[in-house]
Amino acid sequence: EIGDITEDSELIHFPALLGARLAQAFTSTDAAITVEAEEILSIPDIETVDDRGKIWCATDGVGTISQVLMQEIWDELLRSGYYKRLRSLGCPGGLQFRLAGAKGVLTVDYQLTGRAICLRPSQTKFSAPRSLQIEVVAVFYKPGRFALNRSLIMLFEGLGIRGGYKFLKSLQDDVVNTTVAAETSLQETRKLVDSYVLGESYHLSSFLRGLCLLGIDASQLNPFYQGMIQVLVHHVLRELKYHARIPAPGYTLPGVADVHKWLPEGHVFAYIVPIDGSEPLFLKGPVLVFRSPTKHPGDLQMATAIGKPPVGSPFEHEPLRNTLVFSVLGMCCSLPFNSLGGSLKL
Repeated sequence: EIGDITEDSELIHFPALLGARLAQAFTSTDAAITVEAEEILSIPDIETVDDRGKIWCATDGVGTISQVLMQEIWDELLRSGYYKRLRSLGCPGGLQFRLAGAKGVLTVDYQLTGRAICLRPSQTKFSAPRSLQIEVVAVFYKPGRFALNRSLIMLFEGLGIRGGYKFLKSLQDDVVNTTVAAETSLQETRKLVDSYVLGESYHLSSFLRGLCLLGIDASQLNPFYQGMIQVLVHHVLRELKYHARIPAPGYTLPGVADVHKWLPEGHVFAYIVPIDGSEPLFLKGPVLVFRSPTKHPGDLQMATAIGKPPVGSPFEHEPLRNTLVFSVLGMCCSLPFNSLGGSLKL
């Protein structure tokens, strides 16, 4: 009932890949709506050829969905579970999904009408025609927080980051000082919880915010809550020591493709809408983009963010908030080939 995995005759010779295909059916997801077979359309991948004649896929894992169907999915998610509290955010521009043996991401295409999902060959891993319920892995409703790690720091030092060790050490010292201050200030404790997304299942950030609004100081807390804060501090310092997890200015966003072929080579579009009430932001100018996990110097690339979408551009109709949109134009060394298929940092 999982689907027909035997269509790929080579798959049986790669146990790890076969296991990944089977695991696709057991991903932790939220069940959404069911679609009809005729509402699932097959469209080709956008490909480009490098100077050596090699073909590269510029839309690997990226399909499209109509606004009508995305709204239906969002309404269904709001009826139950975790997404209830996100009602005020409005319908997102993209999501990560599983459907009929396909996986990847779907972004809203304002040109699609009615109920329609467009899947590409790069998304379809096996045939499962009876599995027509859209399973949502994640919805792109907020930007992720950014933090350095060991592999990224090694690449920075190897590539000769300006300031080198002193710059990175200053960032680490700031984190240590802020973390230690959390033991005596509830405002700093809340910032720490937000920065590291701690206690999210227990709404710890909201709880601390309530205490701050009541004017309660850390010294007034009972031993249980004081011990909780110490555990938070020790956890962050442990992450810093063993994983070099250092928060820094930036965002973690899912990478998607400019299916309308509007962005020039080497350009990206990013519309950041935080959920904390702060002002939305269109990134503009030079940005450093890298994929996660970071393994190779080529995983770090400079790009140019276009800022606010010009009048008449596809992003004026659908800004695809809280995603990083890559150009599909250019050679194999352009950004999408190094970044699509992983979470992105900038």
